[in-house]
Amino acid sequence: MSLANMSDAQLMQALLTMATTTIAKEVGAERLAIIMIGAACQLAIDVEGPAKAATMLREAAEHARQIAHPKPRAVT
Repeated sequence: MSLANMSDAQLMQALLTMATTTIAKEVGAERLAIIMIGAACQLAIDVEGPAKAATMLREAAEHARQIAHPKPRAVT
């Protein structure tokens, strides 16, 4: 699909993906991840308040743990 045929949402996603990849290559994926997590935490605190933000952060941490250490799947 060419850029001209993409919806606004698809273009935004492409822009964010390209920008994130470019920044990660320049500063390192770990540093970028730390910065993004910090920004997301601050946004959650500002929008939802500290208590809800803490719950969201715990849920995100569990999700990240599951991605980093997936449970082995049974072979059928």
